[in-house]
Amino acid sequence: MGMVKNRAKVALDIQMAITRLEEAPIALYRQVVWQIFERIVMQTPQYSGRAVANWNLGINSPDMSFDPGMGDDLELTGSGYVNNKVARERGDMKWASEALDRAKYVLRRIRRGDKVFITNATRGDTDDGQSSAAYLADLQRPGYWAKKLRAQNQPYETAMESAVLISEGLLDAGTMPIGGLNSNI
Repeated sequence: MGMVKNRAKVALDIQMAITRLEEAPIALYRQVVWQIFERIVMQTPQYSGRAVANWNLGINSPDMSFDPGMGDDLELTGSGYVNNKVARERGDMKWASEALDRAKYVLRRIRRGDKVFITNATRGDTDDGQSSAAYLADLQRPGYWAKKLRAQNQPYETAMESAVLISEGLLDAGTMPIGGLNSNI
Protein backbone atom coordinates (compact mmCIF):
# COMPACT_ATOMS: atom_id res chain seq x y z
CA MET A 1 0.00 0.00 0.00
CA GLY A 2 1.44 3.39 -1.01
CA MET A 3 1.90 6.15 1.45
CA VAL A 4 0.41 9.61 1.13
CA LYS A 5 2.98 12.09 2.30
CA ASN A 6 0.67 15.06 2.73
CA ARG A 7 -2.76 13.82 3.80
CA ALA A 8 -3.96 17.33 4.70
CA LYS A 9 -3.27 18.60 1.19
CA VAL A 10 -4.98 15.59 -0.42
CA ALA A 11 -8.02 16.06 1.84
CA LEU A 12 -8.13 19.76 0.94
CA ASP A 13 -7.88 18.98 -2.79
CA ILE A 14 -10.72 16.46 -2.51
CA GLN A 15 -12.90 18.96 -0.61
CA MET A 16 -12.20 21.65 -3.23
CA ALA A 17 -13.24 19.26 -6.02
CA ILE A 18 -16.48 18.40 -4.20
CA THR A 19 -17.24 22.10 -3.61
CA ARG A 20 -16.69 22.88 -7.30
CA LEU A 21 -19.12 20.12 -8.30
CA GLU A 22 -21.73 21.34 -5.81
CA GLU A 23 -21.38 24.95 -7.04
CA ALA A 24 -21.57 24.10 -10.76
CA PRO A 25 -25.39 24.15 -10.98
CA ILE A 26 -25.53 27.49 -9.13
CA ALA A 27 -22.91 28.95 -11.45
CA LEU A 28 -24.90 27.74 -14.46
CA TYR A 29 -28.12 29.19 -13.06
CA ARG A 30 -26.39 32.53 -12.44
CA GLN A 31 -24.95 32.50 -15.94
CA VAL A 32 -28.35 31.90 -17.55
CA VAL A 33 -29.99 34.57 -15.36
CA TRP A 34 -27.21 37.00 -16.34
CA GLN A 35 -27.56 36.31 -20.06
CA ILE A 36 -31.32 36.84 -19.94
CA PHE A 37 -31.03 39.98 -17.80
CA GLU A 38 -28.30 41.46 -19.99
CA ARG A 39 -30.32 40.85 -23.17
CA ILE A 40 -33.43 42.44 -21.65
CA VAL A 41 -31.44 45.51 -20.61
CA MET A 42 -29.70 45.86 -23.96
CA GLN A 43 -32.98 45.48 -25.90
CA THR A 44 -34.88 48.06 -23.83
CA PRO A 45 -35.93 51.10 -25.89
CA GLN A 46 -34.27 54.29 -24.69
CA TYR A 47 -34.82 58.01 -24.90
CA SER A 48 -33.80 59.41 -21.52
CA GLY A 49 -32.38 56.11 -20.22
CA ARG A 50 -34.78 56.05 -17.25
CA ALA A 51 -36.52 52.80 -18.22
CA VAL A 52 -33.33 50.88 -18.94
CA ALA A 53 -31.67 52.11 -15.72
CA ASN A 54 -34.56 50.80 -13.62
CA TRP A 55 -34.31 47.09 -14.46
CA ASN A 56 -33.84 45.07 -11.28
CA LEU A 57 -33.01 41.53 -10.19
CA GLY A 58 -34.78 40.26 -7.11
CA ILE A 59 -34.04 37.10 -5.16
CA ASN A 60 -37.13 35.22 -3.94
CA SER A 61 -39.32 38.30 -4.41
CA PRO A 62 -39.66 40.97 -7.08
CA ASP A 63 -37.67 44.20 -6.65
CA MET A 64 -40.24 46.83 -7.63
CA SER A 65 -38.06 49.80 -6.73
CA PHE A 66 -38.03 52.74 -9.13
CA ASP A 67 -35.66 55.69 -9.07
CA PRO A 68 -37.07 58.57 -11.14
CA GLY A 69 -33.71 60.33 -10.76
CA MET A 70 -32.03 57.86 -13.08
CA GLY A 71 -31.96 58.91 -16.71
CA ASP A 72 -31.17 62.14 -18.48
CA ASP A 73 -33.11 65.27 -17.55
CA LEU A 74 -35.84 66.04 -20.03
CA GLU A 75 -37.86 69.16 -20.60
CA LEU A 76 -41.56 68.48 -20.87
CA THR A 77 -43.49 70.54 -23.41
CA GLY A 78 -47.08 70.45 -24.57
CA SER A 79 -46.15 68.33 -27.57
CA GLY A 80 -44.07 65.78 -25.63
CA TYR A 81 -40.49 65.44 -24.48
CA VAL A 82 -37.73 67.66 -25.76
CA ASN A 83 -34.21 66.79 -24.80
CA ASN A 84 -31.44 69.29 -25.25
CA LYS A 85 -29.03 66.36 -25.42
CA VAL A 86 -28.90 63.57 -27.96
CA ALA A 87 -31.76 61.12 -27.47
CA ARG A 88 -30.55 57.68 -26.41
CA GLU A 89 -31.41 54.48 -28.20
CA ARG A 90 -31.55 50.76 -27.55
CA GLY A 91 -28.10 49.45 -26.59
CA ASP A 92 -26.74 52.77 -25.26
CA MET A 93 -24.58 51.91 -22.25
CA LYS A 94 -24.79 55.13 -20.20
CA TRP A 95 -27.88 54.14 -18.21
CA ALA A 96 -27.86 50.43 -19.11
CA SER A 97 -24.65 50.14 -17.10
CA GLU A 98 -26.52 51.34 -13.99
CA ALA A 99 -28.89 48.36 -14.16
CA LEU A 100 -26.13 45.91 -15.08
CA ASP A 101 -23.85 47.05 -12.26
CA ARG A 102 -26.64 46.72 -9.65
CA ALA A 103 -27.55 43.29 -11.00
CA LYS A 104 -23.98 41.96 -10.69
CA TYR A 105 -24.16 42.48 -6.93
CA VAL A 106 -27.51 40.67 -6.69
CA LEU A 107 -26.39 37.89 -9.03
CA ARG A 108 -23.54 36.91 -6.74
CA ARG A 109 -25.99 36.44 -3.87
CA ILE A 110 -28.10 33.82 -5.70
CA ARG A 111 -28.00 30.48 -3.87
CA ARG A 112 -29.31 27.00 -4.55
CA GLY A 113 -33.11 26.96 -4.58
CA ASP A 114 -33.52 30.73 -5.01
CA LYS A 115 -36.15 32.06 -7.38
CA VAL A 116 -35.00 35.08 -9.40
CA PHE A 117 -37.28 37.89 -10.58
CA ILE A 118 -36.48 40.38 -13.35
CA THR A 119 -38.61 43.49 -12.88
CA ASN A 120 -38.97 47.07 -13.99
CA ALA A 121 -41.36 49.49 -12.28
CA THR A 122 -40.59 52.52 -14.44
CA ARG A 123 -43.34 55.11 -14.39
CA GLY A 124 -43.82 57.59 -17.19
CA ASP A 125 -46.38 59.80 -18.84
CA THR A 126 -49.72 58.50 -20.14
CA ASP A 127 -48.96 59.55 -23.73
CA ASP A 128 -52.07 61.77 -23.76
CA GLY A 129 -54.28 58.91 -22.57
CA GLN A 130 -52.97 56.29 -25.02
CA SER A 131 -51.23 54.40 -22.24
CA SER A 132 -51.04 54.02 -18.50
CA ALA A 133 -48.12 55.37 -16.51
CA ALA A 134 -46.68 51.81 -16.55
CA TYR A 135 -44.41 52.53 -19.49
CA LEU A 136 -42.96 49.08 -20.19
CA ALA A 137 -46.22 47.24 -19.56
CA ASP A 138 -47.90 49.20 -22.34
CA LEU A 139 -45.09 48.42 -24.76
CA GLN A 140 -46.19 44.77 -24.65
CA ARG A 141 -48.89 45.73 -27.17
CA PRO A 142 -47.38 45.63 -30.70
CA GLY A 143 -49.81 48.25 -32.01
CA TYR A 144 -48.72 50.68 -29.30
CA TRP A 145 -44.96 50.25 -29.54
CA ALA A 146 -45.09 50.45 -33.36
CA LYS A 147 -46.56 53.96 -33.03
CA LYS A 148 -44.71 55.07 -29.89
CA LEU A 149 -41.09 54.05 -30.46
CA ARG A 150 -38.58 55.77 -32.72
CA ALA A 151 -37.19 53.60 -35.54
CA GLN A 152 -33.87 52.98 -33.71
CA ASN A 153 -35.79 51.35 -30.84
CA GLN A 154 -37.88 49.04 -33.02
CA PRO A 155 -38.87 46.29 -33.08
CA TYR A 156 -39.63 46.04 -29.39
CA GLU A 157 -38.56 42.75 -27.81
CA THR A 158 -40.52 41.78 -24.71
CA ALA A 159 -38.74 40.41 -21.65
CA MET A 160 -40.33 37.01 -22.30
CA GLU A 161 -39.09 37.02 -25.90
CA SER A 162 -35.58 37.82 -24.64
CA ALA A 163 -35.71 34.90 -22.19
CA VAL A 164 -36.91 32.51 -24.89
CA LEU A 165 -34.22 33.65 -27.35
CA ILE A 166 -31.49 33.13 -24.75
CA SER A 167 -32.79 29.70 -23.71
CA GLU A 168 -33.14 28.60 -27.35
CA GLY A 169 -29.59 29.77 -28.03
CA LEU A 170 -28.27 27.74 -25.12
CA LEU A 171 -30.15 24.68 -26.29
CA ASP A 172 -29.10 25.15 -29.94
CA ALA A 173 -25.47 25.42 -28.91
CA GLY A 174 -25.74 21.90 -27.50
CA THR A 175 -23.68 22.76 -24.45
CA MET A 176 -24.11 24.88 -21.42
CA PRO A 177 -20.77 25.95 -19.97
CA ILE A 178 -20.19 25.09 -16.33
CA GLY A 179 -17.37 26.28 -14.16
CA GLY A 180 -18.19 29.71 -12.91
CA LEU A 181 -19.27 33.12 -13.96
CA ASN A 182 -17.81 34.60 -17.10
CA SER A 183 -15.29 37.42 -16.88
CA ASN A 184 -17.88 40.14 -17.54
CA ILE A 185 -19.69 39.48 -14.30
